[in-house]
Amino acid sequence: MSCNKQLTDHRSSVTDLIVQDGQKAPSEVYSCSVDGTVLAWNVRTLRVISRFQLPSGGLTSIRLHGGRLWC
Repeated sequence: MSCNKQLTDHRSSVTDLIVQDGQKAPSEVYSCSVDGTVLAWNVRTLRVISRFQLPSGGLTSIRLHGGRLWC
């Protein structure tokens, strides 16, 4: 294993990372951090394409179910 790029857009500890399952290669990866930030990353460019902030913070996990992101 080797590190090709360090992703530094989160401002606190990352608590979960998920990739969409499916037949074709995923185009997005989602990550969340303890401060309630959720980021959507473009797999090819490794850039954030979407972000949102949960007002309560304390986010420990995220899941994809039925095409929707659950926090």
